[in-house]
Amino acid sequence: MKKSLRSLFKHKVIITSLASLLLLTSCGGGSDISSNTNVGSGIGGTGSGQITAFGSVFINDTRKFEVDDNTKVFIDDNPVSEAELRTRGLGLITRVDVATDVNADISAGTAVNIFADNTLKGPVTSIAPLQVFAQDVEITGDTVLVNTTGTNLVVGDIVEVSGYLGVANNIQALRLERKPNGTTVWKLSGTTNSVTSTSFKVGNQRVNIGSLTPRDCGAGGLQNGLNVEVKINPDNTFVAGDAIATAIDIECKNVALQIPAGAVSTTIKAEFEGIVSSVTGNPVSQLLINNQLVSITSTTTFEGGVNIDLIVGVKVEAEGVLDTNSGVLTANKIKFRQSRVRIEAPVDVPVGGLDSSFQIMQSIEVNIGVSTRNEVNNSGLQQIEVRGFVDKTGKVFAERVRDRGAADANDTRLRGPIANTNTASGTFTILGVTVDGNTAISIKDVNGNTITINQFLSQATAGTLVQVNNGDFTSSPALIVNGEIEIED
Repeated sequence: MKKSLRSLFKHKVIITSLASLLLLTSCGGGSDISSNTNVGSGIGGTGSGQITAFGSVFINDTRKFEVDDNTKVFIDDNPVSEAELRTRGLGLITRVDVATDVNADISAGTAVNIFADNTLKGPVTSIAPLQVFAQDVEITGDTVLVNTTGTNLVVGDIVEVSGYLGVANNIQALRLERKPNGTTVWKLSGTTNSVTSTSFKVGNQRVNIGSLTPRDCGAGGLQNGLNVEVKINPDNTFVAGDAIATAIDIECKNVALQIPAGAVSTTIKAEFEGIVSSVTGNPVSQLLINNQLVSITSTTTFEGGVNIDLIVGVKVEAEGVLDTNSGVLTANKIKFRQSRVRIEAPVDVPVGGLDSSFQIMQSIEVNIGVSTRNEVNNSGLQQIEVRGFVDKTGKVFAERVRDRGAADANDTRLRGPIANTNTASGTFTILGVTVDGNTAISIKDVNGNTITINQFLSQATAGTLVQVNNGDFTSSPALIVNGEIEIED
């Protein structure tokens, strides 16, 4: 009998259809579990992402997979009941193998296996910045918080964190739970560096190998640049700066897409989500989402952004076809998982550089985190470009900040979700900045057709991504006039 898990999984899952298994960027891929055959004679799809709801398993809010009596469910490789998944699963990064009833766009089908995982389990080792085992953890308004507000943590608190690994081993948290009673096993995941015969580091955290033999690391054994998962016996004497001395298992993990047992074809529908770690070409023709190679073609469509938005650090979901021989995922669609922001305007940069937050266009507060590519090296008034995202609370996080030359308030750019549309005045706001549509040089719809301001305001509903280019900015109040306005797909 099929069951519904509608309100538990609040983030994402990746699904492949036709024979292959997709792993989320920070999701491990080493579980060796025989597949079920809920529907048909094999696995028709697989994927990885964040659980965003229950009632079936909802991944990334739009992909709904049914659970039946044969569905196997695991959290951190341990078998659990559906009821326990409901209790502990909201926000966890999750991989789902889907039966052969998976549909064409990988948005529905019967779940064969569900693997939900935490990335870190252990002590908070710093508050400013927030770190667990010396790994930077970024909390946004989209993070599911359990037993904490996120601001009341103290050094030594035991937490479980599920999130995406960035290029510097920083973690964008999807779920963070404080564990007042601790946890039976600690866990550290990430990329290795400073490997010796006796120890290695994950980020800045040293791990002593002791008598352990690292598993599944290939013919070369444990070496720099491999993704590992370390399981650890809790150590009440551990403090920040200590090497981990109580590891009980070290396993190398393949974080790219895997082929599940029961795959029915050498090319399968697949989906993969995570943080972009590198890009190739201009426009971008290839990208790595962690270690998963994704090919962009002339027929690839984009949702929530455009090709130029594919930069290191951005979170995307790639949907398409996986070649199980080459391991390349050819994307039919790239979906940006956060509402994209792009701002260009004058900023008076203080001596010493930009702080952890700064204002642009008078009223927009931009947050700089450990994962931000901060390329502003000079002080003084200058044109600054910000690329990043806005969370559900309206907070702007920069993925990249750079100097664009001499300050020019008559050549500004602003992109973000539209709000406060006013047909009577012909105005709207983006991130709190008012845009006057009556003075616009041009206004275009999502297909590039020229439209009037009234047509624009009838089409651009709240939250729609809108871009204003080449505008004149004035302050008090923050206002853009004479811009080129367009609705983005």
